[in-house]
Amino acid sequence: MYLEKWLHTKIQESAGKEDKPDRSAVERYQFLKLQQTLRHAYKNSSFYRASFDQTGITPNDVLCIQDLSKLPFTEPHQLSSSPFQFLCLSQAEVARTYTFVTSGTTGPQKRIFWTQGDLDRITDFMAAGIGVVARPGDVIQIILPDGRPNSQADLLSKGVIKLGAAPAVAAFDLSAEEQIKLVHQTIPAVIFGYTSRL
Repeated sequence: MYLEKWLHTKIQESAGKEDKPDRSAVERYQFLKLQQTLRHAYKNSSFYRASFDQTGITPNDVLCIQDLSKLPFTEPHQLSSSPFQFLCLSQAEVARTYTFVTSGTTGPQKRIFWTQGDLDRITDFMAAGIGVVARPGDVIQIILPDGRPNSQADLLSKGVIKLGAAPAVAAFDLSAEEQIKLVHQTIPAVIFGYTSRL
């Protein structure tokens, strides 16, 4: 219920209403956010502007959810070969760059960029997500890659703190015995990590 309540609050803030949103309000909110995203990408990303222009449509042509079929696909090789064409802002506004290879593929690496506002929204979502299984005052043991600001472990830690719980970040390379020792020391309500590490 915590995640649902968080989502309802976001929708209410956007609509300026106090009532609990029903399914149609959620769908209107989703479509509003889709339209805002399409317009923003078209206006600010050289890749998406060219892609839309090439197919002969604009964001204003997406009037209902069925119109998504009009949008051109973005292929993995496009993401990897020209990551800066996807940016919708100055590189000076990028707070974190993350390079990854999609799980289960052997394709080229892709770069993703986040602003500080994006990272703040991720942290808010982390708090809402962890709030599904934890409560304020709980200890949450985190077994994710760490080591720098805005790493996976750091962002989840910030979300845990927003919830009012206490993060216990375990080094990703600890042995199973060391992890178990940390569990006995911190007595976490939740252990969060990659399944391979768990």
